[in-house]
Amino acid sequence: MRKELTRKDSAPGKRVELHLHTKMSALDGLVDVERLFEVLKTWGHNAVAVTDHGVVHAFPEFAEVAEKVGIKPIFGMEAYMMNDVDPVVFNLKEGDRVIDDIEFVVFDTETTGLNPDSDEILEIAAVKIRGGEKLGEFHSFIKPRKPVDISIRKIVGLTDDEMNEAPGIEESLPRFLEFCEGAVLVGHNAAFEHRFLHRWAQELLGKDWQPTYIDTMALSRFLLESRRRSLREIVSYLDLDVPDHDKGILTVRMTEAIFRELVKLMKKRRIKTIGDVERLRKITSERKQHPLHHVSILVTNSTGLRNLYKLVSLSHTDYLNKKAIVPKSVLSDMREGLLIGSACISGELSEAYLTGSSETKLKEIAEFYDYIEIMPVDAVEHFESSDDERREELAEMYRVFYRIASRLGIPAVMTGDVHFIELQDSVSRAVIAALYGYDRFDKQPGIYLRTTDEMLEAAMEIFNDEEIAEEVTVINSRSLSDKIEKLDLFSPCFDEREIRDIEAEIKEFTEVDARRYLEERFGEENVFRGGQMITLGSKDAHMSVKNYMDKKGVKLKGAEIQRLSEAVQGTRKAIRGYPGAFVVVPKGRDIHEFTPVQFSPTRSSPDHKITHLPHKALKDALIVVKHI
Repeated sequence: MRKELTRKDSAPGKRVELHLHTKMSALDGLVDVERLFEVLKTWGHNAVAVTDHGVVHAFPEFAEVAEKVGIKPIFGMEAYMMNDVDPVVFNLKEGDRVIDDIEFVVFDTETTGLNPDSDEILEIAAVKIRGGEKLGEFHSFIKPRKPVDISIRKIVGLTDDEMNEAPGIEESLPRFLEFCEGAVLVGHNAAFEHRFLHRWAQELLGKDWQPTYIDTMALSRFLLESRRRSLREIVSYLDLDVPDHDKGILTVRMTEAIFRELVKLMKKRRIKTIGDVERLRKITSERKQHPLHHVSILVTNSTGLRNLYKLVSLSHTDYLNKKAIVPKSVLSDMREGLLIGSACISGELSEAYLTGSSETKLKEIAEFYDYIEIMPVDAVEHFESSDDERREELAEMYRVFYRIASRLGIPAVMTGDVHFIELQDSVSRAVIAALYGYDRFDKQPGIYLRTTDEMLEAAMEIFNDEEIAEEVTVINSRSLSDKIEKLDLFSPCFDEREIRDIEAEIKEFTEVDARRYLEERFGEENVFRGGQMITLGSKDAHMSVKNYMDKKGVKLKGAEIQRLSEAVQGTRKAIRGYPGAFVVVPKGRDIHEFTPVQFSPTRSSPDHKITHLPHKALKDALIVVKHI
């Protein structure tokens, strides 16, 4: 009982939706794949992404329907990312060096902005220490090559005379690098400082400057187990007395005082070498239950597809803990062929902003991503504040994100966090939310599929600037889409006759013996139980609508009950092993060329791994043997 499509996309340049949830986002997304492509074809869109929560079950159908209508499918996932990184020691080379014997250079820079590629260094300050002894100081203002805004000069405390009389970067930087020779550097948010110094060392000296350095922000979080981030907060927390008579080197004095206190704490914890710092941090990190954040992942090529499949497998096996978790360190190691996006209001960038992080910290977080997502302000779950306050708070957050993305040279792009196609379909999602027992099940955000004009209007509410709205809605979404290759999910490995011969051989075997035979022939690591999708059937769908009516205290007409039942029918509940179906990978091939794997919902041992994609979807690519 589908209604005719009333909305049209009349924009001359069409946007690309890069954040969308199908019915395979477990009892959450309600986008019907066939209907999606029917709508997009009518609107004239040429590509669309699928980013279901923690799974890639929709890939086969998504690819098949996209091929029929001639629209490029972009494969992706919205993962549950655990931040297990935040290293303390960077570029660690000689981990056995004893802390008391090391020369440390505590340093700080002041810059004209946040982007190392376009902004300049205005000041470098440093103190060299070893043990309890101070060995020397370095301080230099630097004359910029381009005019500097007066507001930046005031922040740095740089007068016109000081700026005009200061040496250039080509003179100051070599002297600073010589001052640091053989030392371990120490800085607060040191990665930011290093990026600027590295860039200028490379440009001026042709030098890939990669010293070992320690970040006191990360070290204080590790040793103090405190959420305090700024220098002044940590100085206050540690009750340190730092003289402030020398403004030019004050930040270094504060960092030095903090580092000396942290060294005392390291000694109490029997940390003797800088290698011990990282070893203990990793052990501590593994024991902690880190908060989870949403992160968008898009596949750009076949390497990326295999890496995504590996991430899905790891998240559903090694890192499975109620949710399928992707550690940030693992994602970092396997991001080749992938584009990483900042996701929705549940992403780490949004959470950092809403919990009061500084713009410097937001910039540090944003650097991890390949694109920054900006969403319509009504596409966010209900806030307790009034609508006007909520909308303006979110609009300001996205304006900050856009400013940071522009400075970093990262594209900001409007995405819809699409969970249903039409705005009126929000009632269908409320049915599912009521089934889960959410208190505010009937307060659904505007997470519907928007035309280009509708998304441009949403961007204008945030930016009130037509040029920016066009950039984030159309230009950047199409640019990202253009970076992504059109992929074939499967390439056949076997002919039908060989499969039938194998089935004939194992026909009289027990299921256990059939598996043992296949493992002996193809290798234990190449045999998996075939997966089978469990979705909401017609009876369950009808009962879920009844449940919604009871909780809301309303009576619906039979036609509306039927419409809602059909809308929620087919949403994923789980995947399980299909009895008697084995998926076999040929020797010399990797299962992740074809599908991720996972534990069966009721089992969690290597013997009970099943294919993440349904075995029926794999029948043309792998040996899918049915034991009857």
